[in-house]
Amino acid sequence: MYLRCLTGDRPRQWFAVASVSGIRLQHRLPVLAQGHSVQDRVWARPPVHPILRTRRNQSGGCRAEHGGTDELLADVRYRLEQAQAVQKRHYDKNHRAVSYDVGDWAWLRLLHRTPTSLPMVMKGKLKPRYYGPYRVAEIINDVAVRLALPQRTRLHDVFHVGLLKMFVGTPPEDSPPLPDVHHGAAVPEPERAVRARLARRVRQILV
Repeated sequence: MYLRCLTGDRPRQWFAVASVSGIRLQHRLPVLAQGHSVQDRVWARPPVHPILRTRRNQSGGCRAEHGGTDELLADVRYRLEQAQAVQKRHYDKNHRAVSYDVGDWAWLRLLHRTPTSLPMVMKGKLKPRYYGPYRVAEIINDVAVRLALPQRTRLHDVFHVGLLKMFVGTPPEDSPPLPDVHHGAAVPEPERAVRARLARRVRQILV
């Protein structure tokens, strides 16, 4: 991937860069298992202390070697930033910027978290996509907020903005209450019985 960033717009230099990388790797293969650092493995030479690089009494060969390394690192950093900018531009095409303020109310989407401590929990395709709403208690950064969850909720209260949805309408006075929990699962409490039927001598009640 790094070689592709270096030679993305310079395809004629692909073989030169690949050959240099192959030579460096071949020279270091016999000693890879002797406990060398990452920089030693990548650059095929021991790491240089920053103080040694700033001394004025360095030889011409050392200055040339360090200068070439700095140019290579600057080129790699520039091309990686270019690749990141392109990926960010394509990602932002299908996403929108979302911002919350302290005091706002938002719906919470639970993807792979266990919502057994939240009210009205269902399983399968009948379970709701969002829970709440809950009040935004603190803004951690641009992409993370802290919600004022009920005290008995066994969830971390910091969520990514991608898991939230702005609540539109009159905010409730307080967050929804929690139901009773039995063996780690919420105990359902029916609101009212709609109708009853007899199926195979078993009385069923629709609530």
